[in-house]
This record gives sequence, structure tokens and C-alpha cells, in this order.
Amino acid sequence: MNIFEESKLKAAQLVIGVAAKGILGFGAVLVIAYCALEGFFPDGFSLSDAFLLAYATFAFGLIAAIGLIYGIISTLWATKIMLTVGNKISARAGKEPVTLHAALSPSIVFIVSPLCFFTFGLLWLTNTANDMHLKGTVGFFALLGFLLTCAFGVRRPDAREVNWRMHLILLAASVFLALNVAKPAILNFTIGMLGLRSFPNQLVLVPVEERDHLEALAKLNNLNVQFCSIPGSPLWATLDARAIWHGVGATSFVRLRDKQSDGERTILVPLQRKNVTLIRGENVPFHCTKTSST
Repeated sequence: MNIFEESKLKAAQLVIGVAAKGILGFGAVLVIAYCALEGFFPDGFSLSDAFLLAYATFAFGLIAAIGLIYGIISTLWATKIMLTVGNKISARAGKEPVTLHAALSPSIVFIVSPLCFFTFGLLWLTNTANDMHLKGTVGFFALLGFLLTCAFGVRRPDAREVNWRMHLILLAASVFLALNVAKPAILNFTIGMLGLRSFPNQLVLVPVEERDHLEALAKLNNLNVQFCSIPGSPLWATLDARAIWHGVGATSFVRLRDKQSDGERTILVPLQRKNVTLIRGENVPFHCTKTSST
């Protein structure tokens, strides 16, 4: 191996090392931010849990990439309409028209974009639990996609050399504006993808002792929570609780959600992990045979 090849190998190893540390660091930031926003600190979790942190980064990146691509494409038609109206006004002043980037063909703008927007509209109309905030998440990606297209997807006739500092400022401002307007629940979806958080259609099962404990706390805080018995099992199930941290450490954190306020009023309860079971299913109806409610 000559000196040139050896230097290339060292450079590649350095890049891989920096990328790996960046992935783990970003994953750690995501998990810490999620715990801080939910108001708990997990036991048994360490920043050395490389797989969990890398998986968190991957899940977050996947959700962000897919959502952003859909958001950009779904709002291209709106950007085109805005540019058309703006160009007509500018033409009266003798200014050159502003156009979309050449890569954004008419078929994408007039066919694919409305279809994606229609899909986003269906998601917007979907009735989901307020803690997942699907409407806000969909709105966030649509708004961010529109802002980014306006900032980076148009060609101006008087364009000068790219000002990267201004581009970064526009990017940061777009993300900040979209976050504050839409208030998405991307972290909740990310932790749910990791399997550490239950989704709205997933059952939380506890033994009778924990059920009594949770019912007492719910009654104390005037929460309407219903538990259903599992035939042939000593466990009781509920859809009125969300396991916001389960699977890592000896403690699980369960948030009881008031039925009458549609989950607006909640309390966070720590339970032993061994006494909490999550049932994850798709399109599986759950029927109560015997109920216990507060």
C-alpha cells in the first residue's frame, strides 16, 4: 500500500468515525429531548446504548425525509399559483418572471403534487389521539415544504452568487416558523417506531393490583379511565393509557388519559416494567366483556 492509498484509507476511517459519532450524538439528543418534553427520566438507560441511539436517529431521519419530500411535492401546485400571480403583477413593472427549478417538471407540479396534497388532506381528516397530533405533523411538513420550495426551489432572473449564509438563515427560519405554527409530534412517532411508546390503537395490560392502583390515582385526579378484563387471563386492558416509555430499564411510564376530555387531562404514573404489557395489533377490534371504570 503506497502513501496515497494509506492517506485515503485514514481519511475514510476518519469520516466514518465522525459520522458514527454524529449519528449517536443526534440520537442521544432526540431521546433526551423526548424525555424532557414528557417530564420523566428513565432508569437503566445509558448514552452508551449505541443501537438504540442509532435506531432513534434512523427512525427520526426516515420520518423527516418522507414527510419533507411529501410536503414539498404536495405544495408545488400552490407555489406555482403564487408564482403565476406574482409574475403577472411583476410583468406590469417590466420585470422578468420567476420560475420553478427546471427539475420540477409540469407533470410533477400539475399531476403528482395535487395527488400528494389529496393524500395529506386525507391524513388531516383522520381522527387520531391528540398526543400524536397527526394534523399538526402533516401541517408541519406541508408548511415547511412550501417555505423551502419558495426559498430554494425557484429561479430568479437576477440571481447572483449563492449566499450560503442567507440560505442557512432561511432554512432555520422556515423550520422554526413551521414548528411553532404546526407543533408536530415527530418525537412521539419516532419513539413509537422504536417500540418504546405505545400508539393509540395499542392496548396497555396490567395485573389487577396495578389496575387498582391506577384507578385510585385516576379517581383522585377526577379522570375517567376504563379497564376491561381479558377472558382467561388475570390481566386487565385499557385504551385510556399510553405507555410513553416501556422496554428499557426497570421502570415503565404510563400516562392515564381522561376519556371525557379526549385525553387533554392526563397524569403520568411510573410502574414496574414487568407489570406492564403492550399489545400491538393492526385492524384488530377489541371487545370488553367485563369493565371497571372510574
